[in-house]
Amino acid sequence: CVDRVKTAPDTPEVESPEDRVRFERLDVAALEEKGSVDIALTRRGQLKGAVVVRVCTVQVPAPATFRAERGKDFVHTDIEVRFEEGQQRQTFQVKLLRTDACWLPTRWFCV
Repeated sequence: CVDRVKTAPDTPEVESPEDRVRFERLDVAALEEKGSVDIALTRRGQLKGAVVVRVCTVQVPAPATFRAERGKDFVHTDIEVRFEEGQQRQTFQVKLLRTDACWLPTRWFCV
C-alpha cells in the first residue's frame, strides 16, 4: 500500500496538497526466475517540491495455496520512494525468491 505522501525533510513545504501518488498498475505479474519485480508509482498534481512516499509489502489474506509468504516467496520491502520536484514517475523493486518446485500456482502479495 502507498502509506502516505510527505514532504522530503530537506525541501520546503509542498505548496499544494493536491499531489497524489498512485501505483501505475493495479497488479503486476513476474516470474520468480527474474529475481525481482519493478513496481512503478506515478505522481499527479502541482509537482512542486520533492515528496517522499513510504511503500511496504504485506501478505494478503488468501488461501495458503495462493498466498506468497514473506521470506519464502519475496523479501519484505519497507522503503521510502522520493520524487523530485516535477518528477512524475518513480520505480522501486521487490526481490522475489526462487523455490525448488518445478511448478506452483500463482501466489499473491500486496505492496
